[in-house]
Amino acid sequence: GGYICGDDLEVPSYEFNYELHLSEPKLESIIDPGTGRFYHLGVTAAVAEKLGKVSSWYGFWGKQKVNDDGRKFDFDEVLYESRHISHPVHYLN
Repeated sequence: GGYICGDDLEVPSYEFNYELHLSEPKLESIIDPGTGRFYHLGVTAAVAEKLGKVSSWYGFWGKQKVNDDGRKFDFDEVLYESRHISHPVHYLN
């Protein structure tokens, strides 16, 4: 088991405009014209394609590996029970 975590996931995969990503694959970030929301295209696409739905908190994301499956988790529970995951700086602000 273990956790995989990252940053810059401002928009969950189910709100991701994949057609926009395909039309602008080299852009690092964009403001979605349909929603007005800023997000990182590549991070959002990669997480969605490789991991599916993940837990997320203000741009910080994670998924827990249990046996051969991944599952979402409650970041606050894990954070305060574990010494292995550090607070993302922007999560504390």
